[in-house]
Amino acid sequence: MIEDELSWIPADETQSRAERRRELLGRTVAEHLPAFYYYGRVDALDYLWVFEYEAPGEETPGSLAAIFDPDGRVLGYFEVPEALSILEIGADYVLGLVRDEFGVPTVQLLPFER
Repeated sequence: MIEDELSWIPADETQSRAERRRELLGRTVAEHLPAFYYYGRVDALDYLWVFEYEAPGEETPGSLAAIFDPDGRVLGYFEVPEALSILEIGADYVLGLVRDEFGVPTVQLLPFER
């Protein structure tokens, strides 16, 4: 993770890299992490989709959403592909946008069962 943070500093700037490395190593690390991400979405049937928190450096193939009914019960989970930006959640689908390596957008429709 530290190497990722240092990657934007040119390799020949050794003094800057060393200073930044010291700053990063001196950071306080949280003892606990949240269970859920900071936001949720409400779908067409008023079900709440809350996305699980991903710790820094954690490699996952996408985001996992817990789906709550209007009474607050967890009904299940839905894995959202990593590159998908959700536009709309319908009764039986997730509509999203994916951009390729050139930034060209493609709309994707993912079906799901409740």
